Amino acid sequence: DGKIPRPPNSFFLFRPVVRDYASHKKMSYNYEGERIILTSNQNYLGKVASVLWNRLSKPHKDKFKELSEEIKKKHLLENPGYRYSPKKPK
Repeated sequence: DGKIPRPPNSFFLFRPVVRDYASHKKMSYNYEGERIILTSNQNYLGKVASVLWNRLSKPHKDKFKELSEEIKKKHLLENPGYRYSPKKPK
């Protein structure tokens, strides 16, 4: 459809790291008697990633922010006229 995706911000670069770690360690937990596997439930994975992001030290967050800025610069070079313009709901 010709739509150019937005470059990811630092949190969206961090979230797959959490997913991969949870997958590698086969992380799950019990919630109200139900076993929840983090990698198969994106809602819970997002919540866990959010909590971890808020607890992450500034130097670690800065690494993800630097990576995000590099990707943003590359995105601008590849798409020189790009400007984010979301479609407003009718």
